[in-house]
Amino acid sequence: MELVLELLADGWTEAQVLQSYPNITAEDLKAIFAYLRDGMHQSMYLPLRRTA
Repeated sequence: MELVLELLADGWTEAQVLQSYPNITAEDLKAIFAYLRDGMHQSMYLPLRRTA
């Protein structure tokens, strides 16, 4: 999961990840995003505060 997030943060598209890592499926990506969404709903993150 960490590898995929690093690649996406570096600007890779989902298509590039899937093409470059054939052992990762579109379903895997959906599962990663769902896991992150659920973590956000459970307040497992610290929201960034805007500064002036």
